[in-house]
Amino acid sequence: MENQTTDTKSIVLNYGITLAGFSILLQLVQFSMGQHFSPHWSYSIISTLITVGIIAQGLKAFKTANLGAISFGQSVKTGIGISLFSAIIYILYLLVFMNFIDPDFLSKLWAIEEGKMLNRGMSEEQIDVSMKMVNNWGIYFMFATVLIISILIGFVISAITGAIIKEEAKN
Repeated sequence: MENQTTDTKSIVLNYGITLAGFSILLQLVQFSMGQHFSPHWSYSIISTLITVGIIAQGLKAFKTANLGAISFGQSVKTGIGISLFSAIIYILYLLVFMNFIDPDFLSKLWAIEEGKMLNRGMSEEQIDVSMKMVNNWGIYFMFATVLIISILIGFVISAITGAIIKEEAKN
C-alpha cells in the first residue's frame, strides 16, 4: 500500500505539471495573439483534448505502475489530483501574469465586464455596485472558479476513463 501512495503522488505531480505547462503555453499563445480576452472557440477544443489526453495518460501510467490494476476510486482520486495540482500551478502562473507580464490585465478585464453590463441595460448604480464587488472579490472569485472547474472537469474525465480502464488486482 505504501508504494501505491508514492506512485499516486509522483503521477499526480508529473502529469499535473505537464497539464499546467500545456495550459500556460496555450494561454501565452492567446496572449501573444491578443486573444486572451476573447479567445477563438478552437482554444477550448484544444484545451479539452489536451486535458483529456493528459489525465488519461496519467491514469494509464498509474495502472502500469500498479501492475495492471486500477480501481474506479483510484482513477477518480488520481485524475482529480492531476487536475487540482495543475490548477494550483496555473493560479500561481496567473499571479505572475497579472503582476509582471500584463499588469493591466485586471483593469482591462473589468472594463470589458463593465461594457457587457452596459449592453445588458444595467443602470449606472447597478454597474457601480457590481464593479465595487468585482474590485473587492473578483480575483478571489477567478481563482476559486479555476479550482472548482478544474476539479469538476478532472472528476468527469477520470470517472469516464476509470470506468473504461478499471481492472481489479490479480491475486
